[in-house]
Amino acid sequence: MRTRRLGHTDLVVSEVGLGTWTLASNWWGRTEEPDDMIKAALDAGINFIDTAPVYGDAALGETMLRDVLANHRDEIVLTTKCGYDTNAPRPSGQREHPHDWTPAAVRRQCIDSLARMGIEHIDLYQLHNVRIEPVLADDLWAELEALRSEGKIRE
Repeated sequence: MRTRRLGHTDLVVSEVGLGTWTLASNWWGRTEEPDDMIKAALDAGINFIDTAPVYGDAALGETMLRDVLANHRDEIVLTTKCGYDTNAPRPSGQREHPHDWTPAAVRRQCIDSLARMGIEHIDLYQLHNVRIEPVLADDLWAELEALRSEGKIRE
């Protein structure tokens, strides 16, 4: 598996990544053996895993990675996301949760993701399906910088 540096960071990722959205949700059918698929990806040299709290019910996209991360954390470059208020009710069907970009909410979302996955830091923390208003909010970026300085996120 070929790798490359991710942007201007020191993260080196496989050119092919594994996303947990289709493993954790049933929008396109049920995946019978997600753990085997994750293991096969690691065996193939994939080290870049993408997830999010809104992938699957009860943050399954993150929780399904807990055991893998416990045994392979140093080998995996993990990205998860923030922005969706998973405590708010989601409209029925394939509709998104409402967003909450307040600094307190983003901090809570980060801490919750770390706890669900049983890890101490997130390699790449992304703004999930963000609109322009939060991108322009200085307090959001200050909170992300604080999370970085505390070692909770790397990038």
